Amino acid sequence: MFCTTHIFNNGLWRPRPIEKIITELKIISHNRKISDIFFVDDNLTANTKRIERLCERIIECKRNKEISDFKFFAQIRVDSIVKSPHMVKKMAEAGFWVVFIGIESINEETLKEVRKGFNFSQVLKALEILHENDIIVIGNLIIGVDLNATEMDIKKEIQFMKNVDVDIVSYCLLTPFPGCETLKDLEAKNLVITKDWSKYTVFDPVIKTYQLSPRNLYDLLHYSFRKLKHFNNWKGLASRIIKTRGLSFVLNPIRFISLINSFLKVRNLFKEF
Repeated sequence: MFCTTHIFNNGLWRPRPIEKIITELKIISHNRKISDIFFVDDNLTANTKRIERLCERIIECKRNKEISDFKFFAQIRVDSIVKSPHMVKKMAEAGFWVVFIGIESINEETLKEVRKGFNFSQVLKALEILHENDIIVIGNLIIGVDLNATEMDIKKEIQFMKNVDVDIVSYCLLTPFPGCETLKDLEAKNLVITKDWSKYTVFDPVIKTYQLSPRNLYDLLHYSFRKLKHFNNWKGLASRIIKTRGLSFVLNPIRFISLINSFLKVRNLFKEF
């Protein structure tokens, strides 16, 4: 809904050839000491069969020692997970160990309104499929996506998400980026408060809703930071990390110190908020 990639590209989707991706992975394997790779794609699983083929090639190349034993991170959609559990299994075998999914809202009517193409029961099913394959899930929701939601409605949703089995839950503010239909729609409803694009960060309020002022939205975002405590399920998360990366990954002293430093920085940032 608030994304603009399809608009900037005039609705054109151009997948990169699988063999070109494999060639790049081979080059990285030979020239760089890298263990983790992020697939920079708004929706890597737009074509589930293509991703299955890519994963099969990665598995083959790893088996033949043509590429390193990379671990991958990607952004994927809930509906593609539910539609193709076999693809998820292949992804796990190929080395995908963390995925980001857009949940947006737990409210069924809101999900219909923003044309997500799935309902919340499918979100729960997607989480189940991902966790069956020991894949860590970062799930994002949006404050302000329901223009009629009250402060209490959003606080209830945040409390509810504490009990949903998402490894890491994040919230952001509805941000109608330039060029998207949402911006036009909100402008027509006189709900856009600024066109200072430097504020379109997803953490600064740039709209108001029928029920909430920009300040209310800002406060609710920081309420989510306080209540969600960064990680939903420490035990489940630790178990999945150990299964996919091994105990040596967790106990690596350099990585452990880096993790602690990152955690303290994030905590201090939240304290400032």
